[in-house]
Amino acid sequence: MDQEKFIKNFDIIVKKFKNYKNFKDLSIESIEDIQKIPLSTKDDLQNFKIEDCPTQPVAIWNTSGSSGNVTLIGVSQQSYNRFIKRADLFNEKYLGPFKEGRKKITNVIEMYTDHYFIDRGFSVLSSGRALLDEEEIDFFAKRVSIAKPNILIGPPSFIYSILTRLKERSFIDILFIGGQMVTKSFIENLSQMVDAKLVETYCFTEYPELTVRDPLKDEYFEVVPNEEVYLEVMDLKGNFSNQGKGRLIISDLDNDSYPIIRYLVGDVVELKEEDGKRFIKVFGRADSYIKINQDLINKDEIKNNILDILAHDEYLVKINNEKDTLVDSIEICLKEEDINKKDRINFFINDHFDISPTFQELNEPIKTNRRGKNINVIDLRININ
Repeated sequence: MDQEKFIKNFDIIVKKFKNYKNFKDLSIESIEDIQKIPLSTKDDLQNFKIEDCPTQPVAIWNTSGSSGNVTLIGVSQQSYNRFIKRADLFNEKYLGPFKEGRKKITNVIEMYTDHYFIDRGFSVLSSGRALLDEEEIDFFAKRVSIAKPNILIGPPSFIYSILTRLKERSFIDILFIGGQMVTKSFIENLSQMVDAKLVETYCFTEYPELTVRDPLKDEYFEVVPNEEVYLEVMDLKGNFSNQGKGRLIISDLDNDSYPIIRYLVGDVVELKEEDGKRFIKVFGRADSYIKINQDLINKDEIKNNILDILAHDEYLVKINNEKDTLVDSIEICLKEEDINKKDRINFFINDHFDISPTFQELNEPIKTNRRGKNINVIDLRININ
């Protein structure tokens, strides 16, 4: 990376958004100056008006993210063109070269918009969204069985739901997954369901990068080369670095149609560079971490391993504390037909978190978040330190 050019480009983008978060008082002349730029959050992006863009966008992507609150992201012509070039490089290297006559695709990942594939000669079957109820999944699986797409693109649980409903799967060449953290054993089960190449990406609407890994072999995602995006992490003490572990911060120096500048992401990651290449390891959402018996535990790890065992998300994990001692406890509520799997779940919880859960039959409705996803872990403690 040409550091002098990079710093100059950072100064240019900050000056273009001089009326955003008091950027007019900033001058970027060094890497240290970058860390003086105030962090942006999803609230900042949601309050930013498209009409205030220095350059009017040629495309607008939207996401509801994990919160369910819609955020519109304007994309400038320059940013869009460069993204398309990276996507072509990505697809040719990791999804292709495509077999002659085999260019049908099922697509539900936001960044891979339908028109991108259509422009490149694909026949696209789109669900429109990844969050479907059982009846909708049944209907969509029937469409997949008729269309016989060669590539399935979507979150792992969505792909799993489709595959379980297909009697014939030999037409599938590639499973391209992303948008959801699951365990390696879940991925292994997925790979055993079909004789297909498995590729995983880490990307989201605000994140103008493309990353890729073989989820069965690689811990880290390799970042497709793009010097116009700056990645940082913020550790627990509020220190910033372009390598190491912490909450992800991204800056898009390409996009002068939306201020993705020092945008604080809710994901905990590790960044590293080797042989001129950038890599990223994703641990999960920052708000997924809770303290149980003085140990910091990832709720997603609990959820994903139970999902692994049950193959569905109809269950509840209740974190509570004893009335007299306030010692933390875990209660797991399972459907009647899943009670026979409690020994496997108990072994996992006890082995990983040194706590023995109790089990009850699930006799209450499971609440959902704004995106319609089940809220499987609830914290009922009256005194949390």
